[in-house]
Amino acid sequence: MTRFNNTFLFAISVFLYQISWGQTFQLIHKGKSRLESLYDICKVSENEYWLGGKSGTLLIMDSMGNRKKIDMPEKTGQILRILSNDNYVFMSSSEGSLYRYDKSNQLFSRYDVFTRKNLCIYDMMLLKDNSLIIAGGAKKIARAQPAYPRGFIAQMKIDPSVKIKKLWKNPNAFVFTLARHQNEIVAAAYQVPSFSSAVLVSDDEGNSWKKQSNIKGIITAFVSSGKDLYYSGSPDIRYYKDGMFGSVTNPEFRIENEGSGCYHNIISSDDHIYLCNYKGQIESVDIANKTIDKLNLHNSFPLYRMMEMGKNKICIVGHGCTIYFMHTGKEESLDISDSQKGQNK
Repeated sequence: MTRFNNTFLFAISVFLYQISWGQTFQLIHKGKSRLESLYDICKVSENEYWLGGKSGTLLIMDSMGNRKKIDMPEKTGQILRILSNDNYVFMSSSEGSLYRYDKSNQLFSRYDVFTRKNLCIYDMMLLKDNSLIIAGGAKKIARAQPAYPRGFIAQMKIDPSVKIKKLWKNPNAFVFTLARHQNEIVAAAYQVPSFSSAVLVSDDEGNSWKKQSNIKGIITAFVSSGKDLYYSGSPDIRYYKDGMFGSVTNPEFRIENEGSGCYHNIISSDDHIYLCNYKGQIESVDIANKTIDKLNLHNSFPLYRMMEMGKNKICIVGHGCTIYFMHTGKEESLDISDSQKGQNK
């Protein structure tokens, strides 16, 4: 090997080591308009992640970004949420159905939760007793189309043959998101015609709900960070224009960001809070200075969901099958070959 090659490889290694101190992005799959969008990601086993999205798209991915497609046994609507426990994987659909994958026999089951087909399950949560909380409303709302919201929160057993138990409903509100904060479950229900989100709280594992506050705009996600509960979303129904970020516990703390588009998701990782938005950007929140800063990601497709994959590593999915890994903080090393893995499929 020539002296020039040795010097070149050394320079590359130093460069990769230096940039690993901040946030760096690894492109796993470049988004394309003709491909189906991805809406959620879930860890199913130690090195297995499921990604779901439009038209029933379902992918298996490992921690290096290698992927393969799973063929669903039948045509489905959009896969909006994926949850996993020791025995099953659950997937909610824009058509109001719930799909359950049995890890022991590798079989899918479909359960039509609602007799009326115009409702969708927009979010889900596994409870301590392994039952499910499901929430949502009119499926047209999920597609950004006008409709009566017909929002609901309900509970169902892992055996979906058991009839669901409705816990909360409102014909004029749509439930976009569920989250845990300390010892409570919280939900955000977007209300019309007030164009505000009701923050609903349950302190008994979802059996009863009370309204805690109203926040102007559409709340699409919550994140719990210490004693604080933060939200993200859009200040009005023009989700493609502006984004909002704020605190439920401290209502005076609120930032509206013109031109970012809706902040679809929010995540807290290593004392940092990150947002992904409609414009395809990842942004970092400085709570102390009440500012939001764009990170150096060159992407033009909307980003919908983020999930921690381990220490200093976050997976981001979005429109047109966009997939990124974001590496945060200081890493001991970064293998040069890793930046090429996961991109050849």
